[in-house]
Amino acid sequence: MHPVQSGVKVKTAWRFYSKPVITIVILILLFLIPTFVSSSFYLRIFISMLYMIMLVAGFRLALSAGIFSMAPQAFFGIGAYTLALFVTRLNWNWWLSTLLAGVFAAASAAIIGRILLRLKGIFFAISTLAFASVLVLIWSTFPFFGRFSGIFNISAPNTIFGLEFGSLVSYFYLALVLAVITMLVMSRIEKSRFGFTLRCIGINADLARSSGVNVMLYSITAFCIGCFFAGIAGAFFASYLGSIQPSTFDFNVLILILLYAVIGGVYSVWGPVYGVVIMTGITTGLTYIPHYDPKIGPIILGVILIVVMLRFPKGISSLLESIPGWFRKASSKKDNEPYGNTSS
Repeated sequence: MHPVQSGVKVKTAWRFYSKPVITIVILILLFLIPTFVSSSFYLRIFISMLYMIMLVAGFRLALSAGIFSMAPQAFFGIGAYTLALFVTRLNWNWWLSTLLAGVFAAASAAIIGRILLRLKGIFFAISTLAFASVLVLIWSTFPFFGRFSGIFNISAPNTIFGLEFGSLVSYFYLALVLAVITMLVMSRIEKSRFGFTLRCIGINADLARSSGVNVMLYSITAFCIGCFFAGIAGAFFASYLGSIQPSTFDFNVLILILLYAVIGGVYSVWGPVYGVVIMTGITTGLTYIPHYDPKIGPIILGVILIVVMLRFPKGISSLLESIPGWFRKASSKKDNEPYGNTSS
């Protein structure tokens, strides 16, 4: 066999197996984090990153269909309050309550979407923001929801398959499993016909509608799926903290979600991961700068956001995901060079 043909076969095989191998290695490293990270401070950072990935991934799925909701924090709160009420008031099983938290968030999204998705662009965004504000007002007003003090003594997950929960390490592993499941579902959707249709709707809804696509059905479905995972993240968050208050689900959460989504890149399914990891790393690293004033943190984040939007309109994911292409291009260029001197 000619050396060039042999080299092509090896490289083709490597490209085929490289992604699963890299994915498995990354997952193993993630599961090993508690073994070499003993600090509770860093474990809490990792946990916050994992549930934020779930939130941003759900937001990004809806955004791919052109649904710019300004209420992901509301569905995050619906999931948190659903779990808190079921396990404290009714003493229900944690796992069943968590599933219901996702279902309730998705059902709420279906109702709100059916009513508000008739509005377009900024009108829909403002309407969802108003919905989120009304929810916070309800949670702050009625005694059933604990008013401003919220709900306390939210229990840890029930023992399952002999696994006990309650420690920081157990919450890390639970958050990791939930985040991995979320990203697997999002990746599967992205590669499916459903995901392709969502992207078409996001590009031109009128053209998709004229092609026979039920735009409303697809949009509501994407909205519900994203809110389902927001509800699951909220349920985890409530149990992890052990208490929740209405102020936890205010406008600041929305700002973080938008920041992570835009910087990571809304055109890539892995954009939420890049955005959360990079921005959390930056904000954590800033605290180690001598004489660092936390007041300038938002200014630094704002500058980073402007630079990314100017240099990488599609987010950091457009840069990171193009790196393998550079190597392939350099490799193919090398392969196309003449194999020795044939004239002699």
